Amino acid sequence: MLKAPEPNNFSCIHRPEPNVMPDLPLPFCLRSAGHYLRLKKYYERIPAGAKPFVQFFWGISGDGEFIVDGESQILHPGDVFYRMPGEPHFQGALSERWEYRWFTFDGEGAENFMRSYGYPHRCFHAGVCPHELFIRLEELLQEMSPYAWREMVSVASSILARAGGREDRSTREGRLVCEVIRICSENCGDPDLNVNSIAEQLKVNRSTLRRIFQEKMKIAPSQYLSRMRIQRALSLLQETILPVSEVAKECGFTDESYFSRVIRRSVGDTPKRFRERA
Repeated sequence: MLKAPEPNNFSCIHRPEPNVMPDLPLPFCLRSAGHYLRLKKYYERIPAGAKPFVQFFWGISGDGEFIVDGESQILHPGDVFYRMPGEPHFQGALSERWEYRWFTFDGEGAENFMRSYGYPHRCFHAGVCPHELFIRLEELLQEMSPYAWREMVSVASSILARAGGREDRSTREGRLVCEVIRICSENCGDPDLNVNSIAEQLKVNRSTLRRIFQEKMKIAPSQYLSRMRIQRALSLLQETILPVSEVAKECGFTDESYFSRVIRRSVGDTPKRFRERA
């Protein structure tokens, strides 16, 4: 393992015994977390198998480079990158000062847990680093109580979720998605509400709306509206004594028979049976 002189590091917390995990049934276990400032002379080359854990990085300032399988990846501010257990790699600072936060985790389920997010195995933009969550990881790692180990799973999961992007009104696409969600939420009981009418309200091409919404939400707008209607219907069936026909109307269904088929496909029972079970 080749390594340049040690970087200036703001913080670095490790498990006291890195190869010993707490005796708790967790999907993974946090191993370490830190906040580094790397100088341009810094580089590190890791052979295969040297680091048998998942590593996750979030860029803050400056640029750094990762090389995995001969492919160069540049981590810019706001970008994230992860490495799987045992991967050989090179990393180094490209800027005079390269600042980032990171954490590592291991355990039998660690690799599959990371893969389950479906993120590309390359640097990609995720937005501003959630410093408060990384700081919380460091605090919990020092506490080391059973609660702390469980909470670490929750906090690390929140960081990974943030990497996939949050509701963002700072871009045209983000504002469009937020408006579609608002319209669906406020008007899902309107039987005339559909992708065409939403596109008309927002003065945007139907195909453009579908493409942007699908890209941001990973679901077509028509499916999103349908799921919202079903969600509302199930709540009304559980929490009110409205007749099934009225529940259907409240949720934008003009045909009670069709409504019953939709609910049956969703929960495996007719609306009446679902209400009785609930």
